[in-house]
Amino acid sequence: MIGERLNMRFVIRFLACVLFAGSLSPLAAQDYRLKTQIQIGGDGAWDFIELDSDGRRFYLPHGNTVSIIDTDKNTVVGEIEDTVALSGIAVAHELGKAFTRHGGRDPGIGIVDLKTGHTSSRIGTPAPDYSMYEPGQKEVWVFNVRDAQSATVIDAVSAKVIATISLGGTPELAAADPKAHRLYLNLIDRNAVVAIDTQAHKILATWPLAPCETPTGMVIDVEHHRLFSSCRGKKPVAVMMDNTNGKVLASVPIGQGADEIAYDPATRLIFVASGGSFQNPVESGSLTIIKEETPDKLVVVQTLKTADGVKAVVLDTKTHNIYLPVTKFEPLKEGEVRPKRIPGSLAVLVYGPK
Repeated sequence: MIGERLNMRFVIRFLACVLFAGSLSPLAAQDYRLKTQIQIGGDGAWDFIELDSDGRRFYLPHGNTVSIIDTDKNTVVGEIEDTVALSGIAVAHELGKAFTRHGGRDPGIGIVDLKTGHTSSRIGTPAPDYSMYEPGQKEVWVFNVRDAQSATVIDAVSAKVIATISLGGTPELAAADPKAHRLYLNLIDRNAVVAIDTQAHKILATWPLAPCETPTGMVIDVEHHRLFSSCRGKKPVAVMMDNTNGKVLASVPIGQGADEIAYDPATRLIFVASGGSFQNPVESGSLTIIKEETPDKLVVVQTLKTADGVKAVVLDTKTHNIYLPVTKFEPLKEGEVRPKRIPGSLAVLVYGPK
């Protein structure tokens, strides 16, 4: 009887893996190559980027502006300008709005009309870092760092703050499952993931991410209930977690210095851009492409050398192209942790399947 139960479990597991792998698009087996480079110029410092596949626009905040790139033509078509340090953007395509993250002495979120590029108003938040639009509730979630360690929840329609949630750790990037009314967030200083109910605005669970240390980027496979986190740490890895119970299922090595990552639901490929290291040991920038091969297995299918400092990547779900901002650097001088950027060298690398 015990043997029969074990055999049945094996058969069920085998069939699940076959069905999972059999549904993969042929694109999943193709290699990625550099297709073009888009010159941007201006201030070369950037942080969080966003691509709106429905709107055919890639938004690149840097310095005091957001460069807007047409993803069909791969050309710069406009800007969103401001006068305060911009370092992130969350796009609500269905509402025709964007929400820009501002630092400096007057931190908060700017509300932008996507048709005009005009910032109509500002909402103060304690110490905003990453922000995202959650379409299920039509809310903008702003994750505050330093002493705040909280999430400010904004109604995207009325532009009113409707909740503040204490997180118990320093937030990094997040991902959401709108139909399940769940949001998941990396806590970088606790090596953990927080699961949040987006309707009740309360934390449901905190799950450890071992062997992950210093988690940064996060994406989600909603269909198969899988979270993927990029982890810097001493041994950089990407990990896969079951978002129904917090169980870590698999991990694979990646390069140093990963931040914002991307996921393609059509091919089940995860893209991790790693900026490398300017210190000993010196490591150049790289792009690791990982395949979600089965519900509990990750496989690195391609590793590309990119450019130093490349730490973020976004995906166009229509073309399957990925976009990576880059800058050139001056030689590292004695006493510097990171070399200075060369002014005007900001560009975007566009990779796509062969």
